Formats: sequence, structure tokens, C-alpha cells
Amino acid sequence: MTPTRGHGLTQQQAVLLTMEVESAVNLLRDGREALRTMTYSSRGADTVWTLLSLGAEKLLKLSIGFAALEETGEWPGKTMRGYAHKVVQLDDDVRELIAVGMARAAQPAYVRNGLARLNSDTVWPKIREGLEQYGSGGRYHYLDWINGQPPFDSPRGYWDHIENEALEPHPAARALFVSVVPGDFQKARRQTNDAVVASLDVWWSAVHVAWKQGALGAEAAAMSSGIDPGGVLAR
Repeated sequence: MTPTRGHGLTQQQAVLLTMEVESAVNLLRDGREALRTMTYSSRGADTVWTLLSLGAEKLLKLSIGFAALEETGEWPGKTMRGYAHKVVQLDDDVRELIAVGMARAAQPAYVRNGLARLNSDTVWPKIREGLEQYGSGGRYHYLDWINGQPPFDSPRGYWDHIENEALEPHPAARALFVSVVPGDFQKARRQTNDAVVASLDVWWSAVHVAWKQGALGAEAAAMSSGIDPGGVLAR
């Protein structure tokens, strides 16, 4: 997992990119695990949002950077700063770059299939909206409210939007949430968590295969093993 330095990267930049890739996947891995094992959203949502909002933003910005490096030979620092915490815009732009870069992919069909799965996923749009809202100000929701500033939707509110979408095809799981039978709530929580994790994995896998197949450039391909969900989750 080492950049080739073939596109104008200095030795220091190459080392820093390796560290940033590792940081991104560590956050995504731990955020995914926190989501998978969450028992109550009132206790766990902030941890999930914090880890995943940072990890997703980092991975998307790295994707933007590698694509620009392939086209211009330079790292797009000014462009990167302009995104701030706009995860939705980052995600849209990365998808467009993947679609354009498919022509240079080693095996375009893999990239196309990954992108098609992502585009058809109905839960990921809610997830990315929540990640953006949390990163842009939601992490200070209660403190801002105390300070007299108009509040964003609360982190718990973001989670409710995601749950509603994830449970849409699973009415039986939704019913378990209001059941008085011991253990039913925990079953519903596990099923909901698993559904949201599945959508996160669809996104992560689509980005990984685009890196691996070279759709986002040679440097991304050289470092793609570092973001392989299978390898990362086995650590």
C-alpha cells in the first residue's frame, strides 16, 4: 500500500497519503463495528456518527485527490478545502469521476456493477445526508442550542430518518420495535443495524473497486489494498 510517486508526489506527500488512507479506514472500520453492535441509538448514535462522518469524508476526499492527481499531476489542495464537510457533494462528485474513469479501468464491468449497486441503494442517500449534517454542525447540536443558535436536526433525528428507510422493506422488524415480548426490541435493533451496515458496505465496496481497477488513477490503484473492506475488517 505505497504510492508510486509517479505523478508529482514528494516523498513526504507519499508517506502522508499512506497515513491518511490508514486513518480513513480505521475510522470506517470502527464506525461500522459501533453501528453493527449498537444496542440503543440514544447511547450509540453519536459514536457512530463521529467515526463514520470523519472516515467517509476522508475516503471521499482521497478519491477526489487521486483522480485529480491522475489528470493534472498535482494534489488539489485548494479544491479539497472548498468541500469542507459537504459529504453529499463529495459523494456525487466521486461517483461522476468513477463513471468517467471507467474507460481507463482494468476491468470496467466490476466498476460498473459496483456503481450500479450503489446507485440503486435507497438507504445510502439517508446515511450520507446524516454524515454531512453531523460533520457540518450536528456534532454540536445540543451545545449550539444551549448557546442560543438555531439547531440543526438532532443526531438522533438523523438516525430516525435512516432507520425509517432501512425498515421500509422489513415491516416485521418495525413491528418488533413496539412489541412487549422480551427480546423483540433487541432483534429489531440487530436487523436494523444489519440493514444499515449493508448499505454502508455497498458504498465502501464501490469506492474500493474503483480504486483497485484504476478508475480513479494509478495512485489510487497502488493503494487500493489499504481500503479493501475484506482486509480492513479482518484486522
